[in-house]
Amino acid sequence: MKNLGISALQLSANGRYAAKAVTVDTNLSGGGGLSVKAHGKVPLAGPGLAVAVQGSAPLAIANALLRDRGARVTGTLTVNANATGSINAPVVAGQAAIAGGTFNDPDSGTMLSAIAGNVRFDGDRATITKFSAVTQGNGTIGLSGIGVAEARLHRRSGDHVCAMPN
Repeated sequence: MKNLGISALQLSANGRYAAKAVTVDTNLSGGGGLSVKAHGKVPLAGPGLAVAVQGSAPLAIANALLRDRGARVTGTLTVNANATGSINAPVVAGQAAIAGGTFNDPDSGTMLSAIAGNVRFDGDRATITKFSAVTQGNGTIGLSGIGVAEARLHRRSGDHVCAMPN
């Protein structure tokens, strides 16, 4: 985990099996601000799934994957979500957010700052409610919509706006 920017991990987990279901209470923490908690009930079959997950993680964890191209990312990802339904048909509700992000990719010359975003999970749909960033030339990038095919991308630089799709 050290190569991911996390020096040490602490994990505590409690579980109990009864009535064909596992009840869990788990906490994971580590350097750089990693903190994830999950608790709830996981039935091995049928309905009754009820798991809540809250946490935050440094985006720098992804730097190990970007290392070969010399790219780097900073910022924090936070998640607050619940899964209900069943193992075979989970229903996820909640949100994930990115704050304080930067991205620097020397290979492509891409430098983004002030990266912020929110994704809302509602059943089988994830909605990008907001994504924004500032380019190295003080332009802005904004994204919102549902899924990739229906997303709306706006790039503002100077006095022009490029909107896709249109």
